[in-house]
Amino acid sequence: MVQTPQSFIVRQECEKAAWQHGFRRPMASASEGWVAFASTTVPGTLSLAAAGDHGPWFLALDHGGVVEAVGLAPTAMPGPGLARYSFPDFGALYGVLPRVYALSASLPDAPLQQFVAQVRSLPRTTEAERLVVQRLGQDIFRASLMEYWQGRCPPHRHQRSRPAAGFPHYSLEALQDGRRQAGRA
Repeated sequence: MVQTPQSFIVRQECEKAAWQHGFRRPMASASEGWVAFASTTVPGTLSLAAAGDHGPWFLALDHGGVVEAVGLAPTAMPGPGLARYSFPDFGALYGVLPRVYALSASLPDAPLQQFVAQVRSLPRTTEAERLVVQRLGQDIFRASLMEYWQGRCPPHRHQRSRPAAGFPHYSLEALQDGRRQAGRA
C-alpha cells in the first residue's frame, strides 16, 4: 500500500508539505515507506507517505490531542503514530496540515509550556507583579482558544434563531457606530 522506498517525487512532496506547515525537523521513521517530521515550535510528530507519485497520500499523527480533535476518520493500515489518515490527492493532504499544526500548538500542554517560559524570570513578590504574571497567562490562553477555534465562535448546542424577548438584536457594526457617535457628542 505504501511506496517503499519512496520515489524522489514522493519524498520531495512530503518534505515540502511538512516544511511549509511548521514540521521542519526530519526524524528517523519507525515504519518503512514513511518519512517523519517534528517541529521546533509544537509538540508531536507527523509522518507522511504515498502509494505512488499521484497518491493516495497518507498522514500519521502521534499527538493524542490532535488525533482526537482533528475530526478525520482514521484509515485502518499499518504505520507509525497513534492514527493514520488517507487522502485521495496531495491537495487534500495539504488542506489538513495547517489544522494539524494549529491543534499541535494549542492542545493540551503547548500553551502551558509557553506560559511557563514567558513568566519564568518575572518577579512575583508584590500583588502588582502577580497580576502581571496572571495577565500574561490570560493572553496566552485567549490566543490558544482563538487558534483552536480558527478565529470563530465555538458551535453552540442551542442557537437562537431570533433574539430573546425584550432584548433587541444589534450587529457589531451598529454597536461600533453607536460608540463612535457617543465619542463625538
